Amino acid sequence: MRDVSGWARALQETTPDVLNDPEKDILKQSVLLKSGHMVTALTAKARNPRGKAGYFVIDEAAFHDDLPGLLKSARASVMWGDR
Repeated sequence: MRDVSGWARALQETTPDVLNDPEKDILKQSVLLKSGHMVTALTAKARNPRGKAGYFVIDEAAFHDDLPGLLKSARASVMWGDR
């Protein structure tokens, strides 16, 4: 998220802050862009993609503890037109 925030600042697309969401039980960090789009990094819990929309990138899937559960969780969003 530091890289995303750094590039967005360099391109003058966002404020320099990475937003944290301590109120929720799901740990996430987000960078809000001027366009209204948001880049969000979630923890590796398989349930985290549920209810989210947008583009999903699963990094280092081979090392995930519950890859089938993660894919099942993300599949619902893909069925509704997300990527």
